[in-house]
Amino acid sequence: MVDVFISWSRNDHARVAMLARAVEAEGCAVWWDADVPPHQSYVDVITAKIGAARAAIVVWSADAVKSE
Repeated sequence: MVDVFISWSRNDHARVAMLARAVEAEGCAVWWDADVPPHQSYVDVITAKIGAARAAIVVWSADAVKSE
């Protein structure tokens, strides 16, 4: 089960890792795409995790704006 899905840009990894740890410390199960298994389709995994999440956090940054 996923409580919180985090959407982020790869260039924000350090900041997002701290955010994920803080949310987990509050007792929430967090998922962010640093956890995509190499043998699974990125799009399929992301779609499933977003659908399963109870909430989402979008980390908006200059790098996120440039991201596809």
